[in-house]
Amino acid sequence: MPVVLCGDFNSKPNSFVHRFLLDGFIDARKAAPWRHFPDEEGTFDVEDVDAVGDVDAVGDGEACSANDAESVEDVEREFDRNFCVGDEEKNIEEEKVEEFFSFWTNVNDLPSRNGEWKNKIAKDSKIDSIDDEGLPKVRYLLDFTLNRLCRWLRIFGIDAALETNEEERQRTKGSRVVLFERCRAERRTLVTTSNKLMLRKDCPPGAYLINARDLESSLAHMLLTHGIVLEPSQFLTHCTVCNGSITEVTCTQTKISLFETMNAPQDPNMSVFSCDSCSQPYWWSEDPGSSAARVKDKATNLFKLALRAGVPIKGDLSVFNFVDVDAERQLGRNEVGDKQKLDAIHWLQQKKLKHSFKFQSAYDELPFTNVTSDFVGALDHIFFDPEEWLILSRLHVPSTFNELNVSDVPCGHLLPSKHWPSDHLAIGITLGFKKHRNDCGCGCIPKGIMSVFEMAELRKKAR
Repeated sequence: MPVVLCGDFNSKPNSFVHRFLLDGFIDARKAAPWRHFPDEEGTFDVEDVDAVGDVDAVGDGEACSANDAESVEDVEREFDRNFCVGDEEKNIEEEKVEEFFSFWTNVNDLPSRNGEWKNKIAKDSKIDSIDDEGLPKVRYLLDFTLNRLCRWLRIFGIDAALETNEEERQRTKGSRVVLFERCRAERRTLVTTSNKLMLRKDCPPGAYLINARDLESSLAHMLLTHGIVLEPSQFLTHCTVCNGSITEVTCTQTKISLFETMNAPQDPNMSVFSCDSCSQPYWWSEDPGSSAARVKDKATNLFKLALRAGVPIKGDLSVFNFVDVDAERQLGRNEVGDKQKLDAIHWLQQKKLKHSFKFQSAYDELPFTNVTSDFVGALDHIFFDPEEWLILSRLHVPSTFNELNVSDVPCGHLLPSKHWPSDHLAIGITLGFKKHRNDCGCGCIPKGIMSVFEMAELRKKAR
């Protein structure tokens, strides 16, 4: 059956939606809003900027300005002046270097020199971490009311940050929502209990509204929805206090110092661990009343809950090898009859989401269909099957700001305007059947049938 898709797709060329329609398939997991963030979309490159004019003049928020490039060079020169003598780095403290780079929220924006420091900061920030299948790991940011859920996620070895007291105060008593800014800067998925927060226009895509009255079921549902695969060997590797990484302490003197700080009995043979961020010490204890035993019991209960809900796992069970995975799975299947099965967005977890059409875009290179003070891009598209349709004519669409600014006035290229009354430029084509035409003689199309446009012309003449 001949098919044509047309309209405002709210997607730029080379975006996930655009590629899916043209290529016929896509890894939907990478397009999920909890793994993909808007600034990862394709933006204007050098050729595009030359074609449409000065992008900075219209405030394209996704395009990099020349000032950004200059600031990177300035930082490199300032680093050399403070920390380098010729081609050799000075013997300096790590804290000073990290403080120097502290304002860089994206590790990819760090200066190209001094790769050792760049790699260290990348490791500490956990930005752009990738799993075994090449997918960005899901990283969460929870509002202040979800402190307990945040600890549970960290017990599972999942990167979960929590809104601070100051950020919560600004959000509830002021107008600034730092949560949104952090989600975009740190590439995190927002988890909140606030309906009002979800309804805000600037709320990040993929934000998850959770039911605080049933946290355990809500946790399982969120893990299923986001396609999280649990690794028991990674349980208890994140600090429940600050989300830092827990590493083993090998230095005997450091062990003694940690024991003294916590007023704990000193045992040099005991395996001791510490957070690499806040230095919170951890060690195992067989005492059922110890905090270590309580945390392990909680991790075990959460693990069983996830197994019953159907959350996938991989790798060995590590210290949780006493858990009967098959029995817990079966117990969860038996409970489905009594409770409603958790619903999840399964199509966003498909490795190869595909369709059976063979679409082609009616416009090969369209620099924009929408131009505002903070956005420039082509959002409107027409897709057709070239095996079924033949393009007879194509509507001309302006491709430069000069064509839009007919009156040559300041900001005259912005839409809508006097000459372009819609906020989107019109695109259009005239199509004809490629295999069958009105004159093909096979009888597939009755003769004398007029198109909608031909009937409209007759009505005009009749008036």
